[in-house]
Amino acid sequence: MNEKLYEISENVVENSKIPLFLGVNIELSQLRPIAFRIFTKRYNLTLKSDALKELAIFIGRKFGQDWHTESESVLDEIAQLWKKSQESNFLVSKDLLIPILKKWNQLNYLKLKVQEQIPVLLENETLLNNSQLGAKLEEKIDIKQYYIYIDAFNQPKYIFDITHKSFERSNERPKILGDISHKISIYRERFYLIKQRLLSNPTFQEPGFYGSISHKEWHKITSIKNLLGRIGKEFMLLGVISYGPEGKLWLEDIDDRIMLETDDTINGGGWIVPGCIVLADGIYLENGTFQVFVLGHPPCEPKYLSEKSFDHIDFLGTNQNRLMKKQLKDAETKFSHVRLVFAADVILDDILSMKALKKMLYMYETRDDIFPEVIILMGNFISVPFHNTGFSANYKALFNSLALLLESFPKLTRRSTFIFLPGPNDPWAQGGAPLLPQRGIPKIFTNRIRKSCKHVFFASNPSRLLYFTQDIVLYRDNTMERLRRHSLCFNDINAPSINENKLNQTSENSNNDASTNNIMQNINKQKKCTSNHLSNLQQAQNLVRTLLDQSHLSPFSLSLRPIIWDFDHTLRLYPIPHLMVIADTSCLAFNTSYCGCLSINPGKLVNSYKASWAEYNPAENKVVIFEELI
Repeated sequence: MNEKLYEISENVVENSKIPLFLGVNIELSQLRPIAFRIFTKRYNLTLKSDALKELAIFIGRKFGQDWHTESESVLDEIAQLWKKSQESNFLVSKDLLIPILKKWNQLNYLKLKVQEQIPVLLENETLLNNSQLGAKLEEKIDIKQYYIYIDAFNQPKYIFDITHKSFERSNERPKILGDISHKISIYRERFYLIKQRLLSNPTFQEPGFYGSISHKEWHKITSIKNLLGRIGKEFMLLGVISYGPEGKLWLEDIDDRIMLETDDTINGGGWIVPGCIVLADGIYLENGTFQVFVLGHPPCEPKYLSEKSFDHIDFLGTNQNRLMKKQLKDAETKFSHVRLVFAADVILDDILSMKALKKMLYMYETRDDIFPEVIILMGNFISVPFHNTGFSANYKALFNSLALLLESFPKLTRRSTFIFLPGPNDPWAQGGAPLLPQRGIPKIFTNRIRKSCKHVFFASNPSRLLYFTQDIVLYRDNTMERLRRHSLCFNDINAPSINENKLNQTSENSNNDASTNNIMQNINKQKKCTSNHLSNLQQAQNLVRTLLDQSHLSPFSLSLRPIIWDFDHTLRLYPIPHLMVIADTSCLAFNTSYCGCLSINPGKLVNSYKASWAEYNPAENKVVIFEELI
């Protein structure tokens, strides 16, 4: 064996605080259970005997007597490196393992250097206040190295494996025009994800001892196919809700489907639209239908619980080591002067919009106490839908004029990072609902901007931003408007009563058949249900709750909101992010928190002759929504 594999050079030892250990011999029988739990159970890998022996020598020399406490995390990191470099090879052999161990050595050295650098910087600046400390740290640490932009089309795809109860990285490259089987698998993958989330919830776990003091009420999810012959009994079902051809609501799970009776159903909270995965509590009737008492969204899972189960999964492909998170979190809180700024509907051919943008940029250009590290500008960037004929020259000219405006703010263009997200009117959506995810604005229109700004990204919609340890979702869509239009109507204590006489009169005036009457009744009830009886804050809370409970940015059926089949995973909200920015111009600006996720809507940039935008302080996890007269 090459002894240099496990040695650290004298120069490295002298110039760093990397610990050295006296090596020990580890018996294979001691390491085998730990390696089996990590490699086989968690990553579905098989260790050959020579590879296990190599790992025992490596860990014994690396950590000495501390190998008991360090081995699990180290084996986890090595297994992750194997999965990334040997995606299709599930048999771990010695020959292929040695290069992986060398790579781990290199990454571990860099990690330790960062870990020893950040605490020293923090200790040396204890006498400074937060804003001074942030500025001092920024001189020593390039903060841009600690936030990462992630395009939706580069995000890795993970599929939940129902057999191994874990996420497996897909080896198949996503395509814009995917196979028809991929369309079918969309809802299956969503269903499995939410079901495993539910089964890890204590409310859905059967207590171990029924006679114990700690016994509490719990819920059991029943498959639809298991309802047969169990008339009159109460069940809880999980499935996708949708309309059938006869105008009735149906619930479908992996095995079967059933018609729902919803005349006396109570909405459990949030917006429910066709395509949502819902929990239905009710009774199986003699006629083969299911009488629903309560219909609601599956409960959300906090981020710390998701990470506890799947912390070894790199969902975003950032290669961020979890052992660095504590040091990064400590450094993150010291940059209290850093701000993230969000503005939506930055319409470049509107005079008021350009004035509002100029006012916003001028404020940050002249302030010294805070600094907008990232400025996110979201579409629409044009007031009318972009068309292929005759619009290209005008569209490019608008971005050239924006470049001229930005050049008048040299501090921002030199130090800030600008991110542009397209809207429905931008290329190539043709003014309709674009396929999600939507590609960034083409380079042909943005050359001048790229020259004017030192740091700029033309992002996909949606996209992600990883700031130190914070996962931030950026999304531009009028989701509230679509939820109001397509929401299903059920009894709600907050909703106004439905005028049944008027509803029946509408149905009687129709000369169509009974099936059409049912459809018209549902439409009329829906119109009543979506009346504006909720406050703006309640509607915003329902919007955020719906998206996070569904673990998806687009909980609609594909007929209501088309998406690119192979990229459905880029719309997932699992694990839930730290910050979700929903640029929705169909409702007023808001900021609210649900299940530990802070959600922002900056609203329109121009609203009643006022400039409106949102500012986020990541160090303190606080949001300020500005409204300034133009």
